[in-house]
Amino acid sequence: MSEAGPDSEGSIEDRRDAETAHGGQGAGHGIHMPSPSYYPVIAALGLPILGYGILYSPILVVDGALITLAGLFGWALEPSAEPEPVAPAEPEAD
Repeated sequence: MSEAGPDSEGSIEDRRDAETAHGGQGAGHGIHMPSPSYYPVIAALGLPILGYGILYSPILVVDGALITLAGLFGWALEPSAEPEPVAPAEPEAD
C-alpha cells in the first residue's frame, strides 16, 4: 500500500500551527478571483450583433465589431483592484 495519504505532508494540527505562525494568513495560497467588471458582458454583447450583421447588414458588422473591441479594450485596460503588497516593517534600532 502506498504511503501517500492525509498524513504524508503533516497532520491537520501541524497545518494549523503553520497558519498561526504566519500571522493567521495560512501557509498556502488563497483563491485568486478577478475583480468584478462589466467589460466582459459588453464584449460578449457585441459578438451576436457582429454575427447578425455578417448575415444581414454590413452596418451591424461595424457596430458589433466596435462594441466588441470597446469591451475588450476596456477590459484589458481596466485598473487592477488588487492591493499593493505591504513591505515588512523594519525593526527599530535602540
